[in-house]
Amino acid sequence: MCGIAGAAWFGQEQRLSESVLGRMMQRLEHRGPDEKGRYRWPAKAEASSADGGVMLGFQRLAIIDVATGQQPIGNQDGSVQVVFNGEIFNYRELREQLQSQGYRFRGQSDSEVIPHLYQAIGADCFGHFNGMFAIGLWDATQQALLLARDPMGKKPLYYHHQPGRLVFASELKSLLEVPGIERRIDPEALDLFLALGYIPHPWTIYRGVRKLAPGELARFDRSGLHRSFFWQLSANQQTGVRPSEAAEQLRWLLTDSVRLRLQSEVPLGAFLSGGIDSSLVVAIAQRLLAEQGERLQTFSIGFAESSYDETGYARQVADHLGTAHTRFEVGPQQLAQLEEIVAHYDEPFGDSSALPTWALSKLTRTRVTVALSGDGGDELFAGYDRYRALR
Repeated sequence: MCGIAGAAWFGQEQRLSESVLGRMMQRLEHRGPDEKGRYRWPAKAEASSADGGVMLGFQRLAIIDVATGQQPIGNQDGSVQVVFNGEIFNYRELREQLQSQGYRFRGQSDSEVIPHLYQAIGADCFGHFNGMFAIGLWDATQQALLLARDPMGKKPLYYHHQPGRLVFASELKSLLEVPGIERRIDPEALDLFLALGYIPHPWTIYRGVRKLAPGELARFDRSGLHRSFFWQLSANQQTGVRPSEAAEQLRWLLTDSVRLRLQSEVPLGAFLSGGIDSSLVVAIAQRLLAEQGERLQTFSIGFAESSYDETGYARQVADHLGTAHTRFEVGPQQLAQLEEIVAHYDEPFGDSSALPTWALSKLTRTRVTVALSGDGGDELFAGYDRYRALR
């Protein structure tokens, strides 16, 4: 999943040291154990006192263009530098458009599209990406640091702003390595947690640290921090589409979404609970892979207590579709991992399904590097009982 971290500053007193960035990256190593990379501007630390400076750090989990997809990655003249966690699914189409305009690429990674498209059209580029992403982009010409998060907020991005400096990271624990960022509980965030079971953006459990919102763009330069949205969902949009047309559009969108997410140079599988959402994703993925003569690996997590165990449904779906299915089982012994789980969540989270999901992810990782899931279906299609109660 990769991890990104970095900072931009204006003024000697706000400068971040190489050792602090190193500690920030170390806290993200579990996200990207394959490679690490750094970028500094200006190249010499002592030169940063007059004109400000920036440092970017990257921890890589190699998925696409394993050989040449290192980060930070820049445009041709190096004036734009990017660290990026996620995947741009339409990068091939964007790459072809940019190549037709004369842009040259050194590798085949989706990340290399970002600095080139930014060079071509500026900050409007973020609205052209079909994908899941958290991006840190440094524009040396304008001396501006830009942070962007995908429209659905699938990839996390935390930041801390103070006069003259902006620091960011993929995880809260990474930011806590920066001197001056205090672990002071935000009572408003705590109230939201007790009401909702989680802490929504832009709050975090700590005062002064914020989450970038889905579809949000933050620009930091000498004039300060400026926030805007490159994408927002309209709650009042009327389409006039008939149910049959909507069903066909949904079928196409689901198929296209799964097809795009099957782009990988490493082993890929899927979580399968036997419910509607994961079963749909697995059915589409298995059909698409079967066309290439491949078989999807699927994984489910079960319990010894039959009243809680739903893996029988997952087995029925797997047998019907012909996937290579593996069932894992967890029990009370998993409580021994609670401290590790809490450490990775960084802040309070009140959903008990986090424990089996953690176990499923950890066990699945022993077989594949990437796993699709049905998460998000209940939110998008009103699948929870609470929606019925609200209505």
